[in-house]
Amino acid sequence: MPDGSSLYDELGQGYSLVRTTHAMGNRIIHAASKRDIPLTVVDLPRSDLHDFPLYLVRPDQHVAWRGKEEPSNPDVILDTLCGIK
Repeated sequence: MPDGSSLYDELGQGYSLVRTTHAMGNRIIHAASKRDIPLTVVDLPRSDLHDFPLYLVRPDQHVAWRGKEEPSNPDVILDTLCGIK
């Protein structure tokens, strides 16, 4: 992180949305909010180190989903991650 801290220190207790493009991820944020899924948003500075602008991280710190674009149906992604469908 720019301040010298670890990315892992920034992740929340629930799911985390890590993004390098601050204008993206709103659909995921809204879908998580509708389902009362705890979601922490972590904004990273743009960098060539990241191949994707969006990463959805599980509570155990594994990347559950990543995308180059905002998902058209984030409900399906969140339902799958939470075992709803």
